[in-house]
Amino acid sequence: LRAEWPEGARVPPSLLASALDGPATGVRNTLAAPVLRGTAGGATLFLAGNVGAAGFSADDQLLLDLFALMADVLWANSRLYRQVTAERSLLEAIQASMTEGLLVVSPDGNVLSVNRAGETISGIAAERVVGRSAIALLRAVAGRVENVEALQTLGNILDRGLPAPTSAEVILAGPERKELMVDVFPISGGDSPSAALGFLVRNVTPER
Repeated sequence: LRAEWPEGARVPPSLLASALDGPATGVRNTLAAPVLRGTAGGATLFLAGNVGAAGFSADDQLLLDLFALMADVLWANSRLYRQVTAERSLLEAIQASMTEGLLVVSPDGNVLSVNRAGETISGIAAERVVGRSAIALLRAVAGRVENVEALQTLGNILDRGLPAPTSAEVILAGPERKELMVDVFPISGGDSPSAALGFLVRNVTPER
């Protein structure tokens, strides 16, 4: 069976179903339902068989329509997954290429991510802090900080929800003394009333 249609034409599923139904194909009964309706061309889902003179029932058509709906949902979800994966890969590439450290803290105070520059500047590996309390991280580095009041400022933002953006200069003692400028800013996302916090860390030692 072959049918030719003008390019871009939308063929009603009922018409195709009736074309398949007949002696030429050996099929006595057919049903059809449109699928992938969100795409440019769309498609048609067919159910063909020999079920006797009574043909397919209304329940059979309903079942096929449900299968078509599920196909639409699966297709939409697969496209969304590909889009989200591409956006996430782009975000990870941007973070990896940054010269500034970036630490993201969830609304409940846990470290969500630390980029490569953040690891280099702080000297702390991401696997040691991701998933842990940001307050606990500040306490862990307190012994290396010369100006403890700067940590208190950052701790107040995390603990009491003081407004951001805020900046603080943190001086790390040690063989390589570092002066770090930390800018804190809110990261809003979705419908959540609470915002995550971003900590942008710049090593300003060469500028001093």
